[in-house]
Amino acid sequence: MFNEEVSAQILNSEILAQCFFNAKSVIYKVESGENLISFKPAVKTVQSPKIPLVLALFVVIGGVVGLLFIFLLHIVASYKNRQQVTAQI
Repeated sequence: MFNEEVSAQILNSEILAQCFFNAKSVIYKVESGENLISFKPAVKTVQSPKIPLVLALFVVIGGVVGLLFIFLLHIVASYKNRQQVTAQI
């Protein structure tokens, strides 16, 4: 089965031993009549479409943040206006 020219170092390697063991176990299973391949029932996972929900949340949150920014700018502008009026008095 193996060439005699192959060095003893390669024959003693763990990789070759693992391959030999796997081949032996496959041959044994075929001879004993076991099924080598078993199929499981196909399962299709369906994910709910979350893209519209995420987009709607971005629009709502963006609107709220935009309104808060506008109110903040209005407060800062009125504060500066009051400071200028009080400085003139």
